Amino acid sequence: MNLDLTWHEFFGELRDKLAYWRDKQEELLDLLCECQLQNGYKTCRDSAPSEIHSIDPFTVFGQFLRFKEKPRNKTLDFAQDLASRLGLNPPTKHIFNDVPRNYRVFFWDAEDAVYFEKNVQLLWDLFEATLTYVDIGENSNARKQFVSVYDECVSRDWMRCQLSKGLFWMFPDLFVPLDDKTRHYIKFHTPLSYFNNERISGKGAGERYLAYSESVRQELRTRGIYDHAFSILAASTIRNIPLSRHELGAKRDKYDINKLSQEGCFLSASDLKDILATWTTTKNLILQGPPGTGKTWLAKRLAKVLLFCSPAQEKDQLQAVQFHANTSYEDFVQGFRPSQGGLTLQAGPFLEFIERAKSAPDRKFVFVIEEINRGTPAQIFGELLTLLESDKRAESEALLLSYSDERIYIPTNLFVIGTMNTADRSLAIMDFALRRRFAFETLKPCFNEHWVQWCLKKWDDEQIWTWIKKRIETVNDTIESDPLLGSQFAIGHSFVTPSSEFNSEEEVGDWYKRVVSREILPLVSEYWFDDKAKQEQAEKDLRDG
Repeated sequence: MNLDLTWHEFFGELRDKLAYWRDKQEELLDLLCECQLQNGYKTCRDSAPSEIHSIDPFTVFGQFLRFKEKPRNKTLDFAQDLASRLGLNPPTKHIFNDVPRNYRVFFWDAEDAVYFEKNVQLLWDLFEATLTYVDIGENSNARKQFVSVYDECVSRDWMRCQLSKGLFWMFPDLFVPLDDKTRHYIKFHTPLSYFNNERISGKGAGERYLAYSESVRQELRTRGIYDHAFSILAASTIRNIPLSRHELGAKRDKYDINKLSQEGCFLSASDLKDILATWTTTKNLILQGPPGTGKTWLAKRLAKVLLFCSPAQEKDQLQAVQFHANTSYEDFVQGFRPSQGGLTLQAGPFLEFIERAKSAPDRKFVFVIEEINRGTPAQIFGELLTLLESDKRAESEALLLSYSDERIYIPTNLFVIGTMNTADRSLAIMDFALRRRFAFETLKPCFNEHWVQWCLKKWDDEQIWTWIKKRIETVNDTIESDPLLGSQFAIGHSFVTPSSEFNSEEEVGDWYKRVVSREILPLVSEYWFDDKAKQEQAEKDLRDG
């Protein structure tokens, strides 16, 4: 009995697509109602307590999970029709059998006409807060915002358990579903305490939910279930079978160079393999380049390729920080922190990550440092700078830390990747001691055939993309020929690489104008802050050619 995880990719695509619909909710509602009507289902408008003009994102997810009682061919027809209308790749078979279902027209109890609009917007707030939290990670502000909106949602009787189910649809490897069936399954098949209604609602519910999700994850790991643990739990609940990775045989969904290319990397597969080979040998790599060349984007995805593990495992094996002017050794490695009664010596994120890597020598670990040259790396790393070298990754090379008698070494399974903006004039030249310990890969503006093909998927008119490419390359030629600037100040392709599809040529034009006005021109004005004529010529080249 195998577990079909095709729905992960499908719902991931749906999640990313819905991120652009908040400002066009009535259009989204029209689209959904047309599809329901066309396929013989009661529409959202017919089911609403009053006239409505908006729809929440979780209700859209739920449409693919509503009609279990209908004939299989009819539900598949509906799913394929709705997917096509939303611009998704339609499923070719039933892929939702092991997903907690939604039996209502709406994701929530929509009988209250007074608060309908407010509740819809609150769910959009949660949707967006979840995207930010997952993208940034444990950043305090992102987590606080997620918890705050979550608490607001579950304070209403119409949400409670339903909410976790929607989060699971969005990110099945990160959020555990706590619908009634799954909670009872956990109660009778694990030693974990029952997550009752009192724990679901009230102040602090979001923090309790995140903590409980982690408890469930750890319990499943004790049973040897690492990959897609929450999906296995949901499927076991639906099928009413004991928890077992062998019974369900979940297939690993790992990240590789092919997936990296599909997501919008315009480097060739051979170039990517060369970069990975260099990084594997040196252990330490810095991606450097001008603004908009995708340094951070690529660094995090190269990390995923190197790890070659499931998304659930990435949380343990991948960590990112950003250096800034005030980052210190005490922040990064080890230092004293105020506590009750005085100061306490505490490990920083890098020292903690080293210990994590040591505890699992059979697995790779990646530490990402964004804007590595914004701090003073030699001071921030301290004695660990020497230990970064690939030939010193051994216990015999251990050194004493500055604030303790502890001897430390960096294990061979820990890899470091940093990013560096070559156009930032406020930053000093990189310390030569650091340069000796890192390999460097320079990323350049990449307006090649891969870029063109990507853009054509968003709007199928090669003439438009050729025109945009010409505009950027003209300005880049001027920048590179300027003796005070050079190629390290060029404008990268990321500025004019669309992330979503367009509906018209006019929409493409409006998007390009916004990018030029709000992103590229401010950068160019900074380059030539004392030369108004060059600023005006650059603006003319970008707008008119």
